[in-house]
Amino acid sequence: MAMKSIILLATLLVVVFVPREANAQTIGVTLRINGTVPCSLTGIVPTLPNITTPTTLPFPNATVQLVVLGIPVGLTVRTDSLGRFVLTTVQSVVASTTNLLNQAVVVVTTPLSVCNSSLPANTFLQSARPLQVLSNTGSLLSLTVGSFVSVKL
Repeated sequence: MAMKSIILLATLLVVVFVPREANAQTIGVTLRINGTVPCSLTGIVPTLPNITTPTTLPFPNATVQLVVLGIPVGLTVRTDSLGRFVLTTVQSVVASTTNLLNQAVVVVTTPLSVCNSSLPANTFLQSARPLQVLSNTGSLLSLTVGSFVSVKL
């Protein structure tokens, strides 16, 4: 009789908890973060070069990763020849957009010395907080990196 009770209890637990877990995994918002990585210690890429703003070269073929609270999230991507990248992942509905903007950073895991040998070998870039919202359609949250700051390891 005890064995039947255990089997019945296990079956009830599966019926009660599995559908909730399945739904939790499928509900989410697509998160798209884009930006341009500069080959610079200041981390700023001017949008419109002019006489008063020197042009900063882009950082091509750099590896970029989204990090939330110190934990890498999603896949790494590489910048194109103009230093541009697009990170796409699914945001959990548990995390609010405000928390995401303030706790997430985009980290360039390739050292700056790769794009310019005169820059320090132990210096990397990470996005300045907060990330900026470009648009939010409810199913797609589009963000951008305003600027990068250099970080020494």
